[in-house]
Amino acid sequence: MLELKRVLCSVNVFILGLAIYSQNKNYKHCFKNYVIRTPYKKYYKNSQGEFSDEEFLYRWGIASLFYDITIPIEFMAKPMKKLLNNEINSILNTYGEDMQINLLDFSELDSITKIDYSFSDNYRNEYPTANFLNLFKPTQVIFHRLALDFNLDARKIHLLENKLNDIIENVTFDYGLISSLLILKIYGYILQNYDKNPDFFFYPIVDSATAIFLHSFYRNLLQRNLFNLGQLHPDKNPIAFLLILCDEIQAHHRQTSLFINKKIVWKMI
Repeated sequence: MLELKRVLCSVNVFILGLAIYSQNKNYKHCFKNYVIRTPYKKYYKNSQGEFSDEEFLYRWGIASLFYDITIPIEFMAKPMKKLLNNEINSILNTYGEDMQINLLDFSELDSITKIDYSFSDNYRNEYPTANFLNLFKPTQVIFHRLALDFNLDARKIHLLENKLNDIIENVTFDYGLISSLLILKIYGYILQNYDKNPDFFFYPIVDSATAIFLHSFYRNLLQRNLFNLGQLHPDKNPIAFLLILCDEIQAHHRQTSLFINKKIVWKMI
């Protein structure tokens, strides 16, 4: 029953996001601008060579359909971690035996298997600020994206890293955190293993994974005193904005003002 509810929740979020994207020109404009202002130029284009809605479909599909893939981990708590290893590894085993991890060791989850050591070179060339980061470590990849999206300086990124370490050490794992890291771990391995374009990882995939991370931590961490980022606007991270919005709407079976007065939703965008 839990599995069915989880699937239905993800599907509801996915469909709701498609509906908002298809009907709201302001949001479409925000998403398009967010994509094309990055160095990533391999985004989907239509037959006329113009920006295609398929780019949204891909990024949104990953974020919305996989953001709660590891939600049983949060429900089952720390004493169950040994058993939960089986669930995590059943996911990873599909992609390669050498990806097996021990959930009791967070450093294993927070790492991408190195196959091609030049995998991150293009990204480092575009962003010299990434030269001091381990881009085979998913949390550092996410932190760098957050620094770019929200103009966070090195001090705030360091604070964020410390806060995240506190969460990992003292609290039951957050399913949004684990889901975002799993996506980066799996795709990082696949793209290296099959010699695919690394830019596909560092832009679309990281975009979706960062949205899942923000779904869990934007309100509970980045809007707090140390960061004070304020309300999330779709210009900053459109996929994260939509994921938070759609999850909030469907989570309460929304017979609320968000449905009754659609202008509220559109005003937010």
